[in-house]
Amino acid sequence: MLIIYTLLGLTVLEHVVHRRSHSVTDAAIDLGAALLLALLAIRAFHRRPTAAESHNRMASRMLDAPTVSFWGLGAFAMLVNFSTLVLFLAALHQIPHSSVDLAEKAVVVVILILITLLPVLVPLLLVVVLGHKADPVLSGLNEFVSGHARQITAGIEILFCLLLLFKAIGELP
Repeated sequence: MLIIYTLLGLTVLEHVVHRRSHSVTDAAIDLGAALLLALLAIRAFHRRPTAAESHNRMASRMLDAPTVSFWGLGAFAMLVNFSTLVLFLAALHQIPHSSVDLAEKAVVVVILILITLLPVLVPLLLVVVLGHKADPVLSGLNEFVSGHARQITAGIEILFCLLLLFKAIGELP
């Protein structure tokens, strides 16, 4: 799913007017992304069960599910993970317009994808490298993240909202 968003972002965002100097279009894109992140942060504090809080219900359904179900669930989760998509597309917007050659742009896209996938890759690598010895670390991490999911989500969204807001203000002519 992230590859599809990357391709769409690079093709659609490639055609957005972009100048090397200050640009109202770039400022509008950054302001739009900042606004979306602010709204998502407000929504994060709105009281409803988070994915971590309703984890037991979903976990019991997935116990005997085939592997393809996990792929489908992962694709759906990425499809509706708006805060990650807003951040990803805001970063992706800068790549087509940079002055570096195509190979360097490709490397930056790969790095962006890897950074976006870090929350998935780090636990996976821990299990691959440590095996069952990773269980206590992952269990503690799961407990912490589950207990603070709203604060973590809103904090990240507010931080990047402010960064995009300041960047947008700097883009104005």
